[in-house]
Amino acid sequence: MQRGWRCGDVRLTVRRLWGLCLLWMVLWMPGTDQSGDCPRLCTCEDSGTSVECRGSNLTHIPLGSHAPCVWNLTVTGSNIPSLRETSFEGEGADFHCLLSLCLDSNNIREIGPSAFRALTSLENLTLNENPLAVIAGDAFAGLSSLRSLSLMNLLGSRREAELWRALESDSLSNLSSLYLAGSGLTRLPGTVPGGNQLHVLDLRRNCLPRIGEPTLTGWRAQNNLRVSLLLNPLVCDCQLSALYWWVRNASQSADGKALTCYAPENLNGSLLSQLRPRDLACATDTASYVVFGAVLAIIAVMFLMVLYLNRKGIQKWLRNIQEACHDQMEVYDYRFEQDSDPRLSSLATIV
Repeated sequence: MQRGWRCGDVRLTVRRLWGLCLLWMVLWMPGTDQSGDCPRLCTCEDSGTSVECRGSNLTHIPLGSHAPCVWNLTVTGSNIPSLRETSFEGEGADFHCLLSLCLDSNNIREIGPSAFRALTSLENLTLNENPLAVIAGDAFAGLSSLRSLSLMNLLGSRREAELWRALESDSLSNLSSLYLAGSGLTRLPGTVPGGNQLHVLDLRRNCLPRIGEPTLTGWRAQNNLRVSLLLNPLVCDCQLSALYWWVRNASQSADGKALTCYAPENLNGSLLSQLRPRDLACATDTASYVVFGAVLAIIAVMFLMVLYLNRKGIQKWLRNIQEACHDQMEVYDYRFEQDSDPRLSSLATIV
């Protein structure tokens, strides 16, 4: 029996090993989709579990046969006017494993009812820089696993009431981070969106002049909540006192030390935290004085009208008073003549 390796056997073994290495690289190398069904104009990584479609000018969510489970889907720089419940269904799409969905800058104008209902495992949703004009009240229905929601820099028409109504959905009970920076918000609701699990609330670069006591009460009830309010046009007057004390006494403000006043003019640029309580005074309301003067003028006119309409009765009443006074004076004159001293009468006769 012959022992040892021959040169031919060694070469054959090396070739086999090299072939196996090439096959492994083709099948498992990152950035390669082993299924071969990556959507057109997109790239797939991690064996097709991560799909990216950047600047592809798509008009709908890319569907088709992906990997058995897609975990991450990124679609940016396209033109997808609306999101509906059917946007993530059909054509063999299977997004029940989807954990992260990024739809930034896709010109999305409408989010319809239950648009994300098929994404039962979704944990992160990003919809930044879309001109949202219509947001259904149950737009986020079914997202019970959602932990992070980003709606920053919403351009175009704002629908604040619709937005807050959608964020009050019971489906967002596990939401822990909400990013609303640069979304043109002018008011805040009295309740905290997302329920008791919210830890991060980003409200920077909005148009909030004041924050009311009901909103602050809701924030105080969330011990772990951290709120960012930088770059809002705060009006530092007596109506901002509640926020002033919240910033000074609470640890929930992530940037409270850097908040500055936008108005009134004498406090523009001043740090809110360094003001004194007496600095938060309300300026004289000129409009109130104008209204008060107008009311007094109306009352005066009405009084003059009453006098004019009753002028005959008033004249009669004045004549009666005059006659009564005249009669009374005649009585006094008569009594004076009767009660005068007789000696003075005699003296007057002699003279």
